[in-house]
Amino acid sequence: MSKNILSDEHNLLLNLLKKEISTYFLPGEPEDYSHGVSHTDRVFRLVHILQKKEGGDLLVLAISALLHDIARAQEEREECVDHAIRGGELARIILAKHELPDDIIEQIVYCIQNHGANKKGKTIKSRILRDADKLDSFGAIAISRVIASTL
Repeated sequence: MSKNILSDEHNLLLNLLKKEISTYFLPGEPEDYSHGVSHTDRVFRLVHILQKKEGGDLLVLAISALLHDIARAQEEREECVDHAIRGGELARIILAKHELPDDIIEQIVYCIQNHGANKKGKTIKSRILRDADKLDSFGAIAISRVIASTL
C-alpha cells in the first residue's frame, strides 16, 4: 500500500485515537484553541497537505499530529517539564494498546518528541509535524489560504 493512502483499518484507528485524545485536554475547562482539540484537528489537516508535497509516511504523520500535544495540559499543570517528551512517552503506551508495530510506534514517538520549535528533528516526518504545528500557531486560516493558492 502507498504511504500516501490510508487503509480502512488505519482510518478506523485514527477515529478511535481522535475519541481517545479528548481526555488529555484539560477536561471540564474551556477549549484551548491554541493547544487543544481544535489545534490538533488543524495540525492533522496540515500534515496531510504537507505530506502530499514533501513525502513521508502518512500514517506516522497523521497519528503524530493527533497525539503531539496530549501532554500539554500536564505541562501547564507543571506535572512535566516538556510536553513533547512526555507526550512521546504517553503515545508509546497508547499505541501499544492498539497493537501497532514497534517500528511505527518509535517513528511516531520521535516525531512527537521533536515537534518543538527549538528542536531539530532529523526525519522528514518530524520536520513536517513541527512545521504543521508552527503553521497553525501563525494562523491556520491565513496559512491554509497561502498553501491552497499554490496547489
